[in-house]
This record gives sequence, C-alpha cells and structure tokens, in this order.
Amino acid sequence: MRRSRQMKLDRRSLLGIAGLVLAGSGTAAATRMGGDDSTVSEADVSLTEQAARDTATDEVDGSVRAVELEAEDGTPVYEVEVEATDGIVHEVEVDADDGTVLEAEVEDDDEDDREDDDEDDREDDDEDST
Repeated sequence: MRRSRQMKLDRRSLLGIAGLVLAGSGTAAATRMGGDDSTVSEADVSLTEQAARDTATDEVDGSVRAVELEAEDGTPVYEVEVEATDGIVHEVEVDADDGTVLEAEVEDDDEDDREDDDEDDREDDDEDST
C-alpha cells in the first residue's frame, strides 16, 4: 500500500512539473510573439534581414533607410523603410517567415508624429502619477 501512495505522489508531482513547464513555454512564446510591435529575434524567424531588404527593394525601387523586426498581431514581420528614387519614403512589411510582401504603403510622417505625441503624453501622465 505504501508503494502505491508513493507512485501516486510521483505521478502528481510529474504532472505538476509538466504543467509548469508547458505553462512557462507558452508564456515565453506569447511574450515573443505577442501583440502589436513586440520585439522578435532574427533567430526566431526563417528570413534574414538581408532577404527582407532585397524583397522590399524589389517591391519599391530605392534604397533602404531602416529595418525593424517586430511581431504584428502574432506574425513576425520586417518593417522596411525604403526611400524611392523619387524621394518618397515607403514602408514595406515583409513576412519574416515566408518572405511575402504583406503591405507596401507610402509612409505617413504625420501619423508617426501623432504616435510620438501620444507616447509623450502617456509618459507625461506616468510622471504626473508618481
């Protein structure tokens, strides 16, 4: 009888440990691939930054100004800013796993300014509350 209690305890312990391990790995994955604008490591994706640059300049003829690797709605993407030969800046989103162009649009500097202003306002609010 003592042996069966020990086996039950061992099974419970193993199940508990397995549950903690699974929960931890799920949390890590959710953190890595979380909501908008989460940071992703190049080691976590199939496409290299150079391949994303090449894809973006195939889409928009010009030179790359900046590249960021982020998760957008759980999808890892390279956001590539390309200054076209006519001087207009485009943002090209490239899927960081399969290399498809998800979106290409003219960058809206006013939108970036609004986002920066909103972020500054949030920081000011945080400072005021302390």
